[in-house]
Order: sequence, then C-alpha cells, then structure tokens
Amino acid sequence: MLGDIKGTQLILTDPPCSDDADDLYSWLADFAEKVLIPGGSLILFTGHHRLPRDFEIFKNKLRFWWLLSLRHNESKRLPGKFVVACHKPVLWFVKERRCNNEYIMDVLTSEGRDKDEHDWGQGEAGVTALIDALTNPGELIVDPFAGSGLWGRIAVSRKRRWIGCDIQQGGTTT
Repeated sequence: MLGDIKGTQLILTDPPCSDDADDLYSWLADFAEKVLIPGGSLILFTGHHRLPRDFEIFKNKLRFWWLLSLRHNESKRLPGKFVVACHKPVLWFVKERRCNNEYIMDVLTSEGRDKDEHDWGQGEAGVTALIDALTNPGELIVDPFAGSGLWGRIAVSRKRRWIGCDIQQGGTTT
C-alpha cells in the first residue's frame, strides 16, 4: 500500500486532537515524511491547546510553513480554559520547500460544521481553496483520518486522486 501513496502531493487531515492522541500524531509525522514528495504539504486541523505538542512532534520531520485558521460560524465556550474559541488552528507543514507560489488566504471559511455523517465532521472547512492552490488535477491527496470522506469527495470533484481511511469504523462508506 505504501508504494501506492509515496507520490503524495498533499495530506489534508483532521485527526483527533485529544490529550491521548500523541501516538496518532507521531505516526502521522512519520507517515508524512515517508509519503510526501519534496514540495508536498501537510495541512493539519488541530486544537489550540495541542499546538505545543504538534510543533514538538513535527519539528524534525517536516518544515513548518504557516498557521492557518478556520473561522467558526458559532463560537464555542471552553470550560476550564475560560476562553470563547472563534476559530480552529490549522497547521501547514511542507516537505523541504513549498511547491508553488500560489497565494493562500490564512483564514479559512466554511458554511459550517457537518455532523450528519460523522461526529467530528468539519464540513467543507475551506479545503476547496487549499486543494486548488496546493495541488494540480491528477495529483494525489491523502487523508488518513477521513471521517465521512467529504474532503475526498471534494478532492475528486476537483479532478484530484484521493485515498482516505479512518480509524473509527462506520465513519464513512465512501
């Protein structure tokens, strides 16, 4: 299977961001280092409180490029932190270098989260613009935490190849 995805241009994913997910992130860092082509990108949706962990895990595997932000349509109160979160951090890492000079907005917008098919669904989450800017038709996008597969359907509709899976059974039948 790994041979099929070694030419990955983009890993676009939203893994669980809980405190007990460190092993998943370590696996993702190793995976991204192995399968991304030079100039390929990892776009990682994550949690605010997990940013230090994420930077630590990825620092020796990929090059940090930029911090993007997905603006929430509805703010969320975070008990214990006493913060009202109005956005979700999205980390952008590259393998060695950036593949092109296409400008990307660092604030992503979406119509809203979609929980109909998966409990952690983000909806479109601004990924269409990322797919268009970071890949060309025919290039491969991988999502190892695909949930409902919505981002894969978007990728395919943009004429990209897509491979996705999820660790939670029943997340998708796509």
